[in-house]
Amino acid sequence: MNYFNKTTLVMLLLAAVALVAGCKKDTKPVGYSNPNPAKDTPMYETALSEFTGLYRLSPNSDGTFYALASRNYASSVLKIDGSGTVLGTKDLGFSAGRCMVKTGESIMMVGSKGYHSSPYTMADMGMVAVVDPSLDFVAMTVTETQYKIELKTLAQDSEDPTLFYAGGWAIDNDYIQYPYICTIEYRDGLLSKIHGKVFHGSNDAKCRIIGMVEKKVSDQKDFIVEMIHYSNADDPEDEGSCTVHIAKLNYFDEEWGWGHSTWDVAIDGPLGDSYASNNSIDSDDENIYFFGYCNDEKTPKPVDGYWNSGCVATVNWREGREVWTKVVSITSKDEVFHQGQLINGCLYACGGHSGLRYPSTKMRFYNGLVAKFDLSGALLDYKTFGASDCSSLIGHFVKDLNGNLVCVGWIGENTESGRLLYMGWFLKTDFFTNSAKPDASKRDENQDEALNQCCSHGHHSLAND
Repeated sequence: MNYFNKTTLVMLLLAAVALVAGCKKDTKPVGYSNPNPAKDTPMYETALSEFTGLYRLSPNSDGTFYALASRNYASSVLKIDGSGTVLGTKDLGFSAGRCMVKTGESIMMVGSKGYHSSPYTMADMGMVAVVDPSLDFVAMTVTETQYKIELKTLAQDSEDPTLFYAGGWAIDNDYIQYPYICTIEYRDGLLSKIHGKVFHGSNDAKCRIIGMVEKKVSDQKDFIVEMIHYSNADDPEDEGSCTVHIAKLNYFDEEWGWGHSTWDVAIDGPLGDSYASNNSIDSDDENIYFFGYCNDEKTPKPVDGYWNSGCVATVNWREGREVWTKVVSITSKDEVFHQGQLINGCLYACGGHSGLRYPSTKMRFYNGLVAKFDLSGALLDYKTFGASDCSSLIGHFVKDLNGNLVCVGWIGENTESGRLLYMGWFLKTDFFTNSAKPDASKRDENQDEALNQCCSHGHHSLAND
């Protein structure tokens, strides 16, 4: 009997040990992974280690894509197939903005070159280039007397396909930025600048154009522009000192009617700021749709500053008035929107989800994010992608021939030095087959509060853009 009791006791102890071992969570220590890991699996994805990021896609009729990529602080144009395989590469020799405009079977893009780092990072001159299907290209510089020029956005004339308009900013001798637009002609394989205009109105100082669309009313046309106003003269990229404005500037110097009128609408977050990547607007016959991010009063706060939330807004461009602005908080950490589009009567945005940085390990994390909204700004659905030990963001997406979303962005692998090792990211997902509205109120409240307090503001680097 005593032997039986001892044997039974040993067996019970072994069973208890096994039970405890089986209940242990298979997770990495705090500070080595994202506490809100991505929940979705793409149809397939590809990492391109030879590039630090992919920023823009333009689909072709044969199912291939042009892609804009970054490598060694300069830009390249890629031709890739529907699975993300690189079919060809052309280095541009300058830093391109997040913009490509299709002209026939070729693409046109803008950018800048001749960079300086003092008193802040700026370029000497703008660049315009056209790349053909063979990846041969023609390029030209854009300069203005007494100004440095940077170009970030591009639009094609709705009536004359040989005319294009490049937008950005002009920097004067005091290093103050002003909105800038120029007219470019592309005819018989040659590029030439026709006209350029620096805007010097009372509200134009410390302001730059990052996106624009052409609109027409009563045979008059003009550009509705996406601009960033900044207050920190020593660091115009300081996001906390910036606010995005949607505005009409009268580029063609009309003296009457709709073309002559000007207006300016600020997109303000809860703390009076907002920010956006290049070309983060879309439009229809009535409205401009904006996608960006802003500081938000999420609790508990990070140890440095505020968390970001996504920001979506609608501005009626015919009347120059704000229709609505929505702040989108999916988790209690960082959310950012880098670009968005109006597709099939809904708004789609892409960017980053649940971003944070641990001061103890110096590691940073983000999930790639794609979100769907109705036209009143209500969040209908969202998807998150990426590895839990990396910082991954989606910068752009297009619809492929099969109706799927093809996305590009970048993956940042954490290193022991605390720096991120970036690579390009290509992935494909379906078009939200289920659109049940998520319960955003149940963000990540199950996370331990002490864990939240140790985290700092998520880092949403544009990866050398």
